[in-house]
Amino acid sequence: MSTTGTSKYKSEYARGYEAHGKAEALVMILEARGLMLSEGNRARILECTDQDELDIWLKQAAFVAVADDLFR
Repeated sequence: MSTTGTSKYKSEYARGYEAHGKAEALVMILEARGLMLSEGNRARILECTDQDELDIWLKQAAFVAVADDLFR
């Protein structure tokens, strides 16, 4: 099996595990920046399985003034 760095060849389990890791990293980044997360926003992030959306949020996490801005 070829590995190309894309999720094309990963199992459903592996994609879910990777998404969960990104979600946890996002929460850690926001907390390290001192941004408050509501329980709803925290749940939204941790329940997200869309890696493309998580990637966008991770990039935005460095620049948003408040956590709510991630979802705009």
